[in-house]
Amino acid sequence: MIRFYANQAGYLPKGRKIAVLAQENRADEMEKMQDKKVSLWNEKGEQTAVKQAVYAGVDESAEDKVWHIDFSDLTEEGTVTFQDGEGAVLGSCIISRKAYHTLNQTLCKALYFQRCGMALEETFAGKFRRCTCHTGTAVRLEDYLERKENAKQYELSKKTVEIINMKCHDLKHRILELEQAGNADHGQLEEIRKAVDIYDGLAKTGCQPLDIILSEKNLLCEKYQIKFSYMIDGEKLTGIKAGDIAAIFGNALDNAIECAAELPVEKRIISLIGYARQDVMGIHIENYCEDELEFRNGLPVSTKGDDNYHGFGMKSIQYVVEKYGGNLVANLEEKIFSVDIIFPVLD
Repeated sequence: MIRFYANQAGYLPKGRKIAVLAQENRADEMEKMQDKKVSLWNEKGEQTAVKQAVYAGVDESAEDKVWHIDFSDLTEEGTVTFQDGEGAVLGSCIISRKAYHTLNQTLCKALYFQRCGMALEETFAGKFRRCTCHTGTAVRLEDYLERKENAKQYELSKKTVEIINMKCHDLKHRILELEQAGNADHGQLEEIRKAVDIYDGLAKTGCQPLDIILSEKNLLCEKYQIKFSYMIDGEKLTGIKAGDIAAIFGNALDNAIECAAELPVEKRIISLIGYARQDVMGIHIENYCEDELEFRNGLPVSTKGDDNYHGFGMKSIQYVVEKYGGNLVANLEEKIFSVDIIFPVLD
């Protein structure tokens, strides 16, 4: 069976015009298509041309043999009908200077209907009229995905810390049983107890999400021999969502740990201080940083060719802070990198 294809929008009078005949890629059909001629007729029923269907090869995607009919020499505007040698109509198309006019109008109308932040008036939209929509703040996809990842990471951290503390609780009971049995080396048991105390040191700031983040980061600091100190009243953060707390403190401390881990042991120090003054909450995080940093739009950028270094997640922190009406300032002075965050206390 022969199928006919033409540009559905039409053809410009002086433009190139190609129509296509296609049929299944079968050897027994090849002979039927050879030397196939096609006649072209105008709207008046007059034959305007006879064209040869030229074999153009096989369309691999459709597995069809295709033939091209070039009728570029026809410039008369109107509808052109194609017939095979037996007078059967194969199909038709139009030739017009306004061939793409309707298509252009339709596309513009489609874009108009997609507009947000304003109403669509009935005069222009007809039955698709609607009131103003999507007036909220737009969110970039990468920001949305990063926040989802922060929330996911927080839940994972929460479960990890809970499991560690449960195991530590069990180990303490086991140590006590061994001591009471009197058949264990007390020196070794004391070393084990100290190790358990490290992992059992759940932070208690008055904000559970912050406690989870600080406890997890404290374990990382123990691993890399980093002195990590913090002093903050977590109750002042109760108005901030758990995922946003993870975005702020998790990313900031990850940056600090990543930087400190590369320094000599005596410089592996991270300090976190939170303070509240009336209705304002301030957070200050600092660590040694011996790398050269440039600042772009207020955020650090490494001069070593790795734009993510020490700036990983900084945009996420800034986004969250600004969402709560706050402000973030990053600074590098005398090899001390600091992040200062200020935002109103939320109930």
